[in-house]
Amino acid sequence: MQRVTEAPRPSNRVLVVFGARGDLAARKLFPGFFRLHREGMMPEQFRIIGSGRHAPESDDAFRDTVREALAAHSDCELDGTWQEFASRLSFVASSAEDGADLADAVRAAEQEIDADGERLIYLSVPPSATGDMVRMLGATGLAEHCSLVVEKPFGH
Repeated sequence: MQRVTEAPRPSNRVLVVFGARGDLAARKLFPGFFRLHREGMMPEQFRIIGSGRHAPESDDAFRDTVREALAAHSDCELDGTWQEFASRLSFVASSAEDGADLADAVRAAEQEIDADGERLIYLSVPPSATGDMVRMLGATGLAEHCSLVVEKPFGH
């Protein structure tokens, strides 16, 4: 991996993407994360945990979905960098009513990589679900030391 900038890398962290099997994630988020990884602009150690109500059969099935999205929506070649990137991807089912398994997975990943940066949580959910999701993040402790990105505009 060749770095294109002399800017320091972000701190080690976990990124959580709600709506990870949706259209926005396929067309924009995962191609963007992969490109940043290829250019050496992601943290040295990171994990991306996809989440949503319906889990794929396995983490490998989720990785296959991401690989297919990259092939369809990115001009990046899936070279050896893909295997390294894919090894950092996983999926945990969650909902606004139950985020306990996700919270456990995030904490385990943070310990595994000795995360020292804020976790990043990206909500790609309908505006009507945003409030409930934020409450779940607070109730599970995921909102602590967190940067939150809300993809959908508020209101109707």
